[in-house]
Parts: sequence; C-alpha cells; structure tokens
Amino acid sequence: MIWFYEFKGEPKGPVSEDQLRNLLEAQTINSETRLWKSGMPEWAPLSAAVPSLLPPLPSPVASFSDLPPLPNSLVIPESTSDGWISEEQLLAAVPTLGIGQILSQGWTTFFKNPGTLLGGTLLCGLLLVGIGSIPFLGLLLQLLLVGPLFGGLHLLYLRQIRTGSTEIDLVFAAFRLRFFQFMMVNLIPSLLNLVTALPLIIGLIMPLVGGALIGSIRPSPGEMFSALSAIGIIGAGALFFWILLLIGTLLLTSVFYTLWIFALPLVADKGYDFWPALQLSRKVVSKQFLLTFFFVLFLTVLGNLGWFACCLGILISYPVALCSLCHGYETLFGRLRPKKTTL
Repeated sequence: MIWFYEFKGEPKGPVSEDQLRNLLEAQTINSETRLWKSGMPEWAPLSAAVPSLLPPLPSPVASFSDLPPLPNSLVIPESTSDGWISEEQLLAAVPTLGIGQILSQGWTTFFKNPGTLLGGTLLCGLLLVGIGSIPFLGLLLQLLLVGPLFGGLHLLYLRQIRTGSTEIDLVFAAFRLRFFQFMMVNLIPSLLNLVTALPLIIGLIMPLVGGALIGSIRPSPGEMFSALSAIGIIGAGALFFWILLLIGTLLLTSVFYTLWIFALPLVADKGYDFWPALQLSRKVVSKQFLLTFFFVLFLTVLGNLGWFACCLGILISYPVALCSLCHGYETLFGRLRPKKTTL
C-alpha cells in the first residue's frame, strides 16, 4: 500500500508500510504524524491510519511526477478500491467543467504563491524568447523546446495546486524525464496546424506572384487597363475567398487546439506517451466540446488581457489563466490512474 506522510508541513512520499516502519524506528516520524493514501477522505495520524503497521499490500499505483494530491482533492468513486479510475471509467462519466468555480480556484491558487508561479512563468517565457532570437535555428529550436518547457510549467502549477507549495526548478523537470515525449506532444499539433494553414499561405503568395508576372510583361497602356480591370474583379473575389479561408483556418486550428489542450499535462502528470495522451485528451474533450471550447477561448482572452494594462497585467492574467487550466485538468483527469513510470 502506498502512503504519503507529512514532514515539516509538507507531504512526502510515496512510501510503503515497511518504509513507514523504518521511518518510525528512526524517529523521523511518530504516532502523531499525519498520513494519507488513495481512498482516504482526509489525512489522519499514524496511530489511527495504521495502528498495527501491517505488511504492505501490492499496489499498481505509481506516481510519475511525485505530485501527491491534497486531502479531499479527489472524489473517490465507490467502485474502485485503490482510489484511481481507469480510462474506461473516465470516458463513461466525464466530469463537467464548472467554469466559474475553476476560474475562482485559479485566482486563489495564484495568489497563494505568486512569486514562484510568476517567476517560473517568466523564466519559461524569457528562455523561449531568447531561443527564438538565435539566427536561423531559433524558430526550429523553439518548436522543439516549447513542449518540454511548458510540460515543466504544468508540473510547477500542479504541484502548487496539490500541495500548497512548489519549486521553480520544476520548469526544467521535463528535460530529465522523457524529453522526446514532451517534444512530440507539442510538435505533432504544431505541424498539423502548419499544414492546415498552407492554403492560407498560398492564398497570400499568389497575388504577389501574379503582380510580379504582370510587371515583367510590360503591357501597353490599353492592355494594362484591361489587365488591371480583370485583376480588380478577380482580386475582389479572391479577397472574399481568402477571408473565408482565414476564418475556416482559425476555426479548424482552434478545434485542434481545444481537443488536445490536456495532452501535455497528461504526459507530464500521468506518464502517458505522446500519442495516447493526444488520443485521450481528444476523447474526453469531445464529450463536452462546446463547453471546453468556450472555456479555452475565455482563458486565451483572459491570458492576453494583460497586454491592455500597460503590458504589466500579463504578469497576473496569464498565470491566473494557466492556474485555471490546470484546475480544469484536475477536474477532468485528477482521478485517472497514472501509468507505471520511473522518474
């Protein structure tokens, strides 16, 4: 059986009952030390939780990111014995996103530890800006490193949500875990969005090519007038078509972004590989797509509102939006059984 114990006000673990016995013998913990395991509604003293310190029971549960939940943070279904639910159980009854409550939780979480959360967010942003400024390779490096950096940022925020404290060096946690999985979970959607935008890019380039060809022909004034008239008519139609194409591209990109919004934290928190994470995020979001779409849209607007407050508001609006997104992830996936993964 896997346990977490409180030490100097912070949760530690996971540990087995044998390890608890060793800690007790070493006087690291005592009978009044508070313990928690999956399925318990709240933390309890060791004397009440395991009075006889029975031999540990085998457990399939493994913590990938070492982020134990706080007491009462999980609503454990009666049908499970170890506190976790399977993908099938999750998909059978997807929790509803309470947007108002989630936004309130995001606001509260940020102001419990604004220095560390803001510091980690700024560190991540400044690193990406610095990488992007590298000549020739900057954009490619950004594309490869956005996933690992934002994966670490999700761990930073999830640790704050679950334990009430966090460390800024979690921003770099993804680099020492499974870099390839973090890179791919961001790279695949980015490449698909690029393919989606190709018609839009071609629509921008074609008028420029046509204008260059006409300029190279050097037609007579009469021919120029006829050509310009034809170009004006065709151009008006092309502009209308391009606007429709722009709207369609933005909508399609937004749909992809919404369907895969939780794939990155699934890799970071639950130990999923990139493709199963993308698939599970899509399946869960599809159950309440419109609600999730407007939730993500609102968070996007909220995250960018700070630019209108002398650009300083972004220091609050973006972290609050990210806190709210992580609370949304907790609502949907907090009870999901983690994969067996070694840190």
